[in-house]
Amino acid sequence: MSSLKLDVRVGESVSFESGRITVTLMDKSGRLARLDIKANEDVKIEHIKAKASSLARNGITVAR
Repeated sequence: MSSLKLDVRVGESVSFESGRITVTLMDKSGRLARLDIKANEDVKIEHIKAKASSLARNGITVAR
């Protein structure tokens, strides 16, 4: 599995698979970021939410 960690500013994009997938940072506020993800129709896009246990390890609490 490939991994990439980078800092981007609002309005900047990252492209994958020779442009088949483009991710743009639309807005950033605190710990939340709004991403615009554009991909070819044959690309499946999934939202994987973090589990409370993994957030707790990073000092983040989840209000319920």
